[in-house]
Amino acid sequence: MAVFAFSRRAYISEDKVEVRQVAERCAAFHYSWAKQMGIAKVGPHGDLTFDELFDSSYLFGTPEECLEMLEELQAMSIHEIICNLNFAGMLEHRQALHSMELFAAKVMAHLVCPALAPAADEALRRRLSNAM
Repeated sequence: MAVFAFSRRAYISEDKVEVRQVAERCAAFHYSWAKQMGIAKVGPHGDLTFDELFDSSYLFGTPEECLEMLEELQAMSIHEIICNLNFAGMLEHRQALHSMELFAAKVMAHLVCPALAPAADEALRRRLSNAM
């Protein structure tokens, strides 16, 4: 069986307004970068509206929304995801850490193989304690 991986910028928060603000900053930053590199030829979101970009290019949302997005990817046989949880240093440390904690507790916990969940929890705890 082929294994497909998927990479997305991710931000998880219980606050939908905060999620939207972070996504807008992220999109503006990446458009600015693409423009400087000479690869942005059209508007800040290409042929897509911001809402289309937000819905299709980011893993941003509440834990429930992000879980739903990941379940859709699993249904397409994408079983590995690479999450960039602090893209270009655009978040405060506490925001990035809180997003990671929500992702681990409320999203990843529903997707990890039950036999691996205790090891994943312990690895996350060690990593978070080393980050502080």
